[in-house]
Formats: sequence, C-alpha cells, structure tokens
Amino acid sequence: MTLKLLSCTAGHASALGQISSKIIHISTLMDSPASSEKSLHQTMLPIDFIVIGGGTSGLCSAISLSRIGHRVTLLEQSDDFEETTGAGGVNIAPNMARLFSRWGLTDRLHEFSVSSHLLHIHRYETGSLIGKHLWQEEVLKELGGEFVSLHYGDLRRVLKDLASEAGAVIRSSARVTSISIGEQGQRPFVTLSSGETLEADVLVGADGISGISRQSVVGQVERPTFTGLATYNAVISEDQIRQHPELVTLFQEEGSFFTWFGHNKSVLTYPLKTRKRGKCIALTMYLPLDDTPPTGWSQSISPEDVVRQLGECDPRILQLISLATSVSYVPIVQMPELASWIDQNNRLVLVGDAAHPVFPGATQATAMGVGDAAALGQVFRHLHHIDQIKSLLKGFEELRQERVGFVAAQEWDYFSITTMPDGEMQTMRDERLRKRHALGLNAFDAEDPDSGDVLNQWEIARKIFGYDAEDEANEWWTKWGSLQERAIFKNITAGWEVEVKHEEESALE
Repeated sequence: MTLKLLSCTAGHASALGQISSKIIHISTLMDSPASSEKSLHQTMLPIDFIVIGGGTSGLCSAISLSRIGHRVTLLEQSDDFEETTGAGGVNIAPNMARLFSRWGLTDRLHEFSVSSHLLHIHRYETGSLIGKHLWQEEVLKELGGEFVSLHYGDLRRVLKDLASEAGAVIRSSARVTSISIGEQGQRPFVTLSSGETLEADVLVGADGISGISRQSVVGQVERPTFTGLATYNAVISEDQIRQHPELVTLFQEEGSFFTWFGHNKSVLTYPLKTRKRGKCIALTMYLPLDDTPPTGWSQSISPEDVVRQLGECDPRILQLISLATSVSYVPIVQMPELASWIDQNNRLVLVGDAAHPVFPGATQATAMGVGDAAALGQVFRHLHHIDQIKSLLKGFEELRQERVGFVAAQEWDYFSITTMPDGEMQTMRDERLRKRHALGLNAFDAEDPDSGDVLNQWEIARKIFGYDAEDEANEWWTKWGSLQERAIFKNITAGWEVEVKHEEESALE
C-alpha cells in the first residue's frame, strides 16, 4: 500500500513539512514489515529501556535488547556483580547453553564451566546408591547444547561484560525506590534511593519475587505461601574435599552430579571451576526451615545450624557441610500466579522470577529467565512505530506464559519426587530405581516409551531442553506479529491521510 498524497504546490510544502516526521517509508512498512528493518538483526526504531535488576534475567535482557539496537540502562542495587551474597552454583541446560553460544559466550564460559552428563542417585538417610542417569552423547548433539555448571558470580561477571560491550549502560549501587508509570501515552520513570529520576519508553522488571517491579504490576504487596523448606547453598574447594578419603568419590568421575532423595529433604552436589577459588563442589540442599519469615532474598546461616536441619543422613553430607566456610539460604515459597506480567498502561513488563518464580535451585529457573530475555529482544527487533509497544509486549507475554507454565510444573513435579515423604509412594519410587539400575537402565527413562507412564529421555529433551526461545519468538512474529503490525499501520496511515488532506486544505485557504 502506498500513502496517497495530493499534488501540492510550493504553498503546500510548509503544511506538509509539519507532518513529514511521521512518515517513515510507510509504503515499505505496509508492504513488507520484516524487510524494512535496517538489517537482519537490528530494530528499525531504537527506543529507551530501563532494566530493573542485575541478575541473570536482567543482564540477559540488557544483552538481548542492546544487541538489536535499543538503548538500555540496567539498574542494580548491589555494588558488585561478582561478589553476590550467598552465591552458589548454577546449572546451564542445553536450551540455555544454545542461546549463550549464539550470543558468542561459549569460549568465555568454557574457562569457568564444567560439562556434566551423569547423575548418581542415593538414599538420603543411608547413602546407598539407588540409580543413575546418563545423558547420551547423541541426544545432546541433537539438542545442540550440553549441560554445564559454573559459579553464579562468574556467570554474572561474564554477562555484565557482554551487556556493556553490546552498548548497555550498567549502573551498580542504583536501588530503585519507586516506579511511576504515568498516564496512558506518557513515558514511565523510576526514582533511585539517591533521589535521581530516570525515564524510558519501557521498563523491564527483573528484580525477583520481592522486588518493586512485581508489586507495581500486582498493585499490592502479596502474601507468599511458605512451604516450610528452604534452599541452602554452599561452595567447598576441591583441596579441602581431597583431604577426606570418603569424599574423593565425588571427583572420581569427571562431570558427575550426586543427589540424595530423602524424607522431605534432598541434596545435590556438582563440580565447579571458579575464577577465584579454582575447582570446587557446589552443595545445594532442600531442608526444613523453622520460624523464619518468607523472603525472596538470600540470607546467611551458620554450618552448625544447617547440621541441626540435616537430621539422619549419609555421613558424607555431614562431612561436606562441616567443610563449608559459609552457607546461605532462601525460603521456598509459592506465589500467586499472575494473570498478566504487564502493567495496565503497557509500559512495565516482568521477566524471570519477578514474573514466574519457582523454587531456588530449580534446573530451569535460570533458563526460564534467560528465555524471557531472549524472546523479549527478538519480539522488539520488529519495532517500527511507538504504537507497537503494547502489541509487542502482549505478544511476548503470550508466547512465554504457556512455556514457563509447563516448565514450572515439571520442576515442581521433580522437586516432589526428590523430597517425597517416606511411605508407599517413596518405596515404589526407590524399588523402581534400584531395579532399573540393576538392569543397567537410565533412572528416568520409561521402560516402554509408548506406555505414557514417564516421559522417555528424548521426549523430555525435546520439550524442555530442545526449546529455543528466539526461534519461538520469530515464529510468533511470522504467524501473528506481522499481521497485527499491518492492522496497526492501517489505522495510523488512515489518520495521517486525513491530517495531510486537512493541512493541504488549510494551506490552500
């Protein structure tokens, strides 16, 4: 479609000039929205984003949006991106590793990461081996990624560097104390603890379940449901562990995870290769927590207090915690599911735990936030006009909500399996695992892939680890986004034609 302008004389030029700034290759936009971009990877209309929160979902949002040409400022309340309070290990699954590879992070992360492929499963109370699960090389090759683990502080540092290189402005010690959305059509702004105000076209809330962003969208302070459990984290150096022969088995098979299933408790260990402390073991424990108000932030606890929560357990777990110099914990809470991640004026959008929290330490918790960030960038790559912000935010929400709902349900199901109370179901679980181990079978593959009892390895891999957030965002654009854009621009250009005609008639008078 071409914007039809009446022939004009020199007298018309002044009137037309007043609206010329509104007309930017409109015929091209209407004929082929996607082809009008500056390049395959750049947005046509850069706008201002403020990202609130400098965790992985916030940093990845800054990377994803900056990479395609938007102007991004990230605000983090802490003063150091690497020395994170209570930081432990983080697991990068294939769907997350694939995105990082696309962003050019593979070599940077390789120096501080360990590939993992084998899971050893033990009984918490006795330490007896009840099963193993090995990720086959051909499956990982099909997924285009692998399982790796690294220290959370190292990951944040690498992401911060990449965000800065991509053009984002990264500000530490910048605590947001209030968010003002304003009236429809106005730019939102945030106020910092220093009194400084900053405005943008869109705010991205990546400050977790207790952050101000979620409160701004919900409109009130929420009451989380405390589960009675907490995630405890510690990092222990390999040198310390090697002084204890009973713990050396944790390093005998390179890249191995060790987990213990217990009565309302579970423990996971896996190898790390940290920048500051060298080779280490990450220790993640799901244990009871008594008389502590729920909060989304990490808090410190003494190793001695943790021992009291451990109860009867494999002696190796007690030995590990005795070697820890510091331990942190985060209460495990369940938050109300949000109907929308976007404020009513369509200028603030939530990502990561702020939008869809799961329990700390969940395998896909970090990956879901990174997926949000990747999808947000790809959706806003197609921004051509400010009026698209609402539809693009809604599109982002639409394509991500179903995905994270499915993944979160899988994570909570697995959490229930690992912390299953003693009883008939627990006995059946352990017997099945022991039987499969005796037959040399993987713990979590179905005996009969067609039985439907348990998803087999490939089905799990395809649905969880084979997902590509950027590809899904581009598919959404192809199917729905471009159609919505055409409808928006038809309305816009119809209004412009009326305005052009009115200005011309006024000029002729």
